Amino acid sequence: ESLKQTKDVQKTAAEFAAQANMTPAEMVRETAYVKPGDTVENIGISPQFEEGIAKLENAGEVGERIPVQNGFAIPILLDRKEARAAEFDEVKDRVSEAIKIEKALTQVEEIAKQIAAGATSASALNSAAQAKGLKAQEQKGFILGSPLGQGPSASTNDALEDAIFGMKEGEVMKTPLKVGDNWFVVGVTKRAEADMNSFATQRDQLIQTMLEQKRTEVFSEYLAATRRKMETAGDIKIYNEVLAKLDSKNETSTETVDENGIRTINY
Repeated sequence: ESLKQTKDVQKTAAEFAAQANMTPAEMVRETAYVKPGDTVENIGISPQFEEGIAKLENAGEVGERIPVQNGFAIPILLDRKEARAAEFDEVKDRVSEAIKIEKALTQVEEIAKQIAAGATSASALNSAAQAKGLKAQEQKGFILGSPLGQGPSASTNDALEDAIFGMKEGEVMKTPLKVGDNWFVVGVTKRAEADMNSFATQRDQLIQTMLEQKRTEVFSEYLAATRRKMETAGDIKIYNEVLAKLDSKNETSTETVDENGIRTINY
Protein backbone atom coordinates (compact mmCIF):
# COMPACT_ATOMS: atom_id res chain seq x y z
CA GLU A 1 0.00 0.00 0.00
CA SER A 2 2.87 2.36 0.77
CA LEU A 3 4.31 1.89 -2.72
CA LYS A 4 0.91 2.43 -4.34
CA GLN A 5 0.53 5.73 -2.50
CA THR A 6 4.00 7.17 -3.01
CA LYS A 7 5.08 5.45 -6.26
CA ASP A 8 8.57 5.97 -4.81
CA VAL A 9 10.38 2.64 -5.03
CA GLN A 10 13.54 3.73 -3.25
CA LYS A 11 11.66 5.34 -0.36
CA THR A 12 9.49 2.27 0.14
CA ALA A 13 12.52 -0.03 -0.01
CA ALA A 14 14.32 2.06 2.60
CA GLU A 15 11.24 1.95 4.82
CA PHE A 16 10.96 -1.83 4.86
CA ALA A 17 14.58 -2.92 4.34
CA ALA A 18 15.26 -3.42 8.04
CA GLN A 19 12.20 -5.64 8.45
CA ALA A 20 13.30 -7.77 5.51
CA ASN A 21 16.87 -7.90 6.81
CA MET A 22 18.06 -6.55 3.46
CA THR A 23 19.51 -3.35 2.07
CA PRO A 24 17.28 -1.08 -0.04
CA ALA A 25 19.42 -1.88 -3.08
CA GLU A 26 18.82 -5.62 -2.57
CA MET A 27 15.07 -5.10 -2.43
CA VAL A 28 14.79 -3.27 -5.75
CA ARG A 29 15.27 -5.25 -8.97
CA GLU A 30 14.76 -3.93 -12.50
CA THR A 31 14.11 -6.25 -15.42
CA ALA A 32 14.47 -5.77 -19.13
CA TYR A 33 11.37 -6.03 -21.31
CA VAL A 34 9.80 -9.44 -20.72
CA LYS A 35 7.22 -11.52 -22.52
CA PRO A 36 5.34 -14.68 -21.54
CA GLY A 37 7.70 -17.61 -21.20
CA ASP A 38 10.81 -15.52 -20.56
CA THR A 39 13.18 -16.42 -17.74
CA VAL A 40 13.25 -13.45 -15.37
CA GLU A 41 16.43 -12.99 -13.33
CA ASN A 42 16.03 -14.06 -9.68
CA ILE A 43 12.49 -15.25 -10.46
CA GLY A 44 12.79 -17.76 -13.28
CA ILE A 45 9.78 -18.72 -15.38
CA SER A 46 6.74 -17.86 -13.27
CA PRO A 47 3.16 -17.97 -14.62
CA GLN A 48 2.04 -16.13 -11.46
CA PHE A 49 4.49 -13.30 -12.11
CA GLU A 50 3.45 -13.12 -15.77
CA GLU A 51 -0.22 -12.99 -14.76
CA GLY A 52 0.49 -10.26 -12.20
CA ILE A 53 2.36 -7.94 -14.56
CA ALA A 54 -0.06 -8.54 -17.45
CA LYS A 55 -2.66 -6.48 -15.57
CA LEU A 56 -0.43 -3.39 -15.52
CA GLU A 57 -1.16 -0.99 -18.38
CA ASN A 58 0.14 2.47 -17.47
CA ALA A 59 3.65 3.57 -16.53
CA GLY A 60 3.96 3.92 -12.76
CA GLU A 61 1.13 1.50 -12.05
CA VAL A 62 1.81 -0.77 -9.07
CA GLY A 63 0.69 -4.38 -9.03
CA GLU A 64 -0.34 -6.70 -6.24
CA ARG A 65 2.05 -8.80 -4.19
CA ILE A 66 3.12 -11.87 -6.19
CA PRO A 67 4.64 -15.01 -4.62
CA VAL A 68 8.02 -15.82 -6.18
CA GLN A 69 10.95 -17.99 -5.19
CA ASN A 70 12.50 -16.90 -1.89
CA GLY A 71 9.72 -14.43 -1.10
CA PHE A 72 7.40 -12.16 -3.05
CA ALA A 73 7.55 -9.35 -5.62
CA ILE A 74 5.54 -6.15 -6.00
CA PRO A 75 5.84 -5.05 -9.64
CA ILE A 76 5.74 -1.45 -10.83
CA LEU A 77 5.44 -0.78 -14.55
CA LEU A 78 8.09 1.48 -16.08
CA ASP A 79 7.19 1.01 -19.73
CA ARG A 80 5.18 -1.28 -21.94
CA LYS A 81 5.49 -2.17 -25.61
CA GLU A 82 2.61 -3.70 -27.48
CA ALA A 83 3.20 -6.91 -29.39
CA ARG A 84 4.39 -6.37 -32.95
CA ALA A 85 6.36 -8.07 -35.68
CA ALA A 86 10.03 -7.71 -34.82
CA GLU A 87 12.42 -6.04 -37.23
CA PHE A 88 15.19 -8.27 -38.58
CA ASP A 89 17.91 -6.14 -36.96
CA GLU A 90 16.29 -6.78 -33.58
CA VAL A 91 16.37 -10.55 -33.89
CA LYS A 92 19.21 -11.27 -36.30
CA ASP A 93 21.61 -12.26 -33.51
CA ARG A 94 19.07 -14.67 -32.04
CA VAL A 95 18.25 -16.08 -35.48
CA SER A 96 21.94 -16.58 -36.22
CA GLU A 97 22.48 -18.30 -32.87
CA ALA A 98 19.43 -20.53 -33.41
CA ILE A 99 20.74 -21.59 -36.82
CA LYS A 100 24.15 -22.42 -35.34
CA ILE A 101 22.56 -24.48 -32.58
CA GLU A 102 20.30 -26.32 -35.02
CA LYS A 103 23.26 -27.09 -37.27
CA ALA A 104 25.31 -28.35 -34.33
CA LEU A 105 22.47 -30.58 -33.14
CA THR A 106 22.10 -32.03 -36.62
CA GLN A 107 25.82 -32.81 -36.72
CA VAL A 108 25.64 -34.50 -33.31
CA GLU A 109 22.74 -36.66 -34.48
CA GLU A 110 24.65 -37.68 -37.59
CA ILE A 111 27.74 -38.59 -35.55
CA ALA A 112 25.60 -40.69 -33.20
CA LYS A 113 24.15 -42.57 -36.18
CA GLN A 114 27.62 -43.21 -37.59
CA ILE A 115 28.86 -44.55 -34.24
CA ALA A 116 25.86 -46.86 -33.94
CA ALA A 117 26.39 -48.12 -37.48
CA GLY A 118 30.12 -48.67 -36.92
CA ALA A 119 29.81 -50.58 -33.63
CA THR A 120 29.26 -54.25 -34.38
CA SER A 121 29.16 -55.18 -30.70
CA ALA A 122 29.23 -53.61 -27.25
CA SER A 123 32.97 -54.22 -26.99
CA ALA A 124 33.52 -52.38 -30.29
CA LEU A 125 31.51 -49.33 -29.21
CA ASN A 126 34.49 -47.50 -27.73
CA SER A 127 36.52 -47.93 -30.93
CA ALA A 128 33.63 -46.57 -33.00
CA ALA A 129 33.38 -43.56 -30.67
CA GLN A 130 37.14 -42.94 -30.77
CA ALA A 131 37.01 -42.90 -34.55
CA LYS A 132 34.81 -39.81 -34.20
CA GLY A 133 37.03 -38.21 -31.57
CA LEU A 134 34.82 -39.29 -28.68
CA LYS A 135 35.13 -41.69 -25.78
CA ALA A 136 32.53 -44.21 -24.68
CA GLN A 137 31.61 -44.10 -21.00
CA GLU A 138 31.17 -47.24 -18.95
CA GLN A 139 28.48 -47.40 -16.31
CA LYS A 140 28.55 -50.45 -14.10
CA GLY A 141 25.57 -51.58 -12.08
CA PHE A 142 23.01 -49.66 -14.14
CA ILE A 143 19.46 -50.23 -12.90
CA LEU A 144 16.35 -49.40 -14.88
CA GLY A 145 14.93 -46.14 -13.61
CA SER A 146 18.29 -44.59 -12.76
CA PRO A 147 19.96 -41.88 -14.91
CA LEU A 148 22.38 -43.09 -17.57
CA GLY A 149 25.56 -41.09 -18.03
CA GLN A 150 27.62 -38.79 -15.85
CA GLY A 151 27.16 -35.30 -14.47
CA PRO A 152 24.35 -32.92 -15.47
CA SER A 153 23.84 -34.70 -18.80
CA ALA A 154 22.86 -37.98 -17.10
CA SER A 155 19.24 -38.80 -17.90
CA THR A 156 16.84 -41.49 -19.03
CA ASN A 157 13.35 -42.03 -20.42
CA ASP A 158 10.98 -44.90 -21.14
CA ALA A 159 12.20 -45.44 -24.71
CA LEU A 160 15.83 -45.69 -23.61
CA GLU A 161 15.03 -48.07 -20.76
CA ASP A 162 12.85 -50.25 -22.99
CA ALA A 163 15.68 -50.48 -25.52
CA ILE A 164 18.24 -51.43 -22.86
CA PHE A 165 15.89 -53.95 -21.26
CA GLY A 166 15.38 -55.67 -24.61
CA MET A 167 19.09 -55.98 -25.42
CA LYS A 168 21.15 -59.09 -24.84
CA GLU A 169 24.67 -59.20 -23.49
CA GLY A 170 27.13 -57.98 -26.14
CA GLU A 171 24.51 -56.17 -28.21
CA VAL A 172 24.63 -52.49 -29.14
CA MET A 173 21.92 -50.11 -30.30
CA LYS A 174 21.65 -49.78 -34.05
CA THR A 175 19.57 -46.62 -33.77
CA PRO A 176 20.60 -43.81 -31.40
CA LEU A 177 17.99 -42.50 -28.99
CA LYS A 178 17.59 -38.87 -28.01
CA VAL A 179 16.90 -38.00 -24.37
CA GLY A 180 16.55 -34.28 -23.82
CA ASP A 181 19.39 -32.66 -25.75
CA ASN A 182 21.59 -35.77 -25.67
CA TRP A 183 21.96 -38.72 -28.03
CA PHE A 184 22.62 -42.18 -26.59
CA VAL A 185 24.22 -45.20 -28.25
CA VAL A 186 24.24 -47.96 -25.64
CA GLY A 187 25.92 -51.34 -25.61
CA VAL A 188 25.38 -54.02 -22.97
CA THR A 189 28.69 -55.55 -21.85
CA LYS A 190 27.24 -57.59 -19.00
CA ARG A 191 23.75 -58.30 -17.79
CA ALA A 192 22.53 -59.64 -14.45
CA GLU A 193 18.90 -60.62 -14.10
CA ALA A 194 17.01 -59.57 -11.01
CA ASP A 195 17.22 -61.95 -8.05
CA MET A 196 13.54 -62.46 -7.28
CA ASN A 197 14.28 -64.64 -4.24
CA SER A 198 16.30 -61.85 -2.67
CA PHE A 199 13.58 -59.35 -3.55
CA ALA A 200 10.90 -61.50 -1.93
CA THR A 201 12.80 -61.59 1.37
CA GLN A 202 13.31 -57.82 1.38
CA ARG A 203 10.01 -56.77 -0.18
CA ASP A 204 8.24 -55.65 3.00
CA GLN A 205 11.27 -53.75 4.23
CA LEU A 206 11.70 -52.01 0.87
CA ILE A 207 8.04 -51.02 0.76
CA GLN A 208 8.19 -49.64 4.30
CA THR A 209 11.37 -47.69 3.52
CA MET A 210 9.82 -46.15 0.42
CA LEU A 211 6.62 -45.28 2.29
CA GLU A 212 8.58 -43.54 5.04
CA GLN A 213 10.62 -41.66 2.45
CA LYS A 214 7.47 -40.58 0.61
CA ARG A 215 5.77 -39.48 3.83
CA THR A 216 8.81 -37.38 4.72
CA GLU A 217 8.86 -35.77 1.26
CA VAL A 218 5.13 -34.99 1.34
CA PHE A 219 5.32 -33.54 4.85
CA SER A 220 8.35 -31.40 3.95
CA GLU A 221 6.58 -30.10 0.84
CA TYR A 222 3.47 -29.37 2.92
CA LEU A 223 5.49 -27.41 5.49
CA ALA A 224 7.32 -25.46 2.78
CA ALA A 225 4.08 -24.64 0.94
CA THR A 226 2.35 -23.60 4.16
CA ARG A 227 5.25 -21.36 5.13
CA ARG A 228 5.31 -19.71 1.69
CA LYS A 229 1.56 -19.15 1.88
CA MET A 230 1.77 -17.64 5.36
CA GLU A 231 4.75 -15.45 4.46
CA THR A 232 2.93 -14.18 1.38
CA ALA A 233 -0.16 -13.40 3.46
CA GLY A 234 1.97 -11.66 6.06
CA ASP A 235 1.04 -14.16 8.78
CA ILE A 236 4.69 -14.83 9.63
CA LYS A 237 6.82 -12.00 10.91
CA ILE A 238 10.37 -12.32 12.20
CA TYR A 239 11.24 -9.87 14.97
CA ASN A 240 14.95 -9.41 14.47
CA GLU A 241 15.18 -7.05 17.44
CA VAL A 242 13.87 -9.74 19.79
CA LEU A 243 16.25 -12.34 18.36
CA ALA A 244 19.14 -9.94 18.78
CA LYS A 245 18.21 -9.38 22.43
CA LEU A 246 18.00 -13.13 23.04
CA ASP A 247 21.40 -13.63 21.43
CA SER A 248 22.79 -10.84 23.59
CA LYS A 249 21.40 -12.46 26.74
CA ASN A 250 22.84 -15.82 25.81
CA GLU A 251 26.24 -14.26 25.29
CA THR A 252 26.24 -12.64 28.77
CA SER A 253 24.66 -15.49 30.74
CA THR A 254 26.52 -17.40 33.45
CA GLU A 255 25.73 -20.82 34.84
CA THR A 256 26.44 -22.10 38.37
CA VAL A 257 25.72 -25.36 40.20
CA ASP A 258 25.51 -25.34 44.03
CA GLU A 259 26.39 -28.15 46.43
CA ASN A 260 22.85 -29.55 46.14
CA GLY A 261 23.20 -29.95 42.41
CA ILE A 262 20.81 -27.08 41.63
CA ARG A 263 21.73 -25.31 38.40
CA THR A 264 21.24 -21.53 38.18
CA ILE A 265 21.54 -19.47 35.01
CA ASN A 266 22.13 -15.74 35.50
CA TYR A 267 21.72 -13.12 32.78
